[in-house]
Amino acid sequence: MNEKVNRSIKCKVDSCAHHCSAEDFCSLDCVCIGTHEVDPAMNQCTDCQSFKNVCCKEQEKAVDKYKEQQGY
Repeated sequence: MNEKVNRSIKCKVDSCAHHCSAEDFCSLDCVCIGTHEVDPAMNQCTDCQSFKNVCCKEQEKAVDKYKEQQGY
């Protein structure tokens, strides 16, 4: 989890790689909010499209480390 707190963006999704581990805030400077509906009518129809699963972030780190070791 990230430690940079952006107090302008509240977030309770602790499985997101951008979530601040100490507090319920996002660490990004801005987020992209979208929808999966043609005509959204309630908050359940919207999504944070900046979401990144924690396991994906760890996987990216492992790939980057491997590439560095291989001289890419």
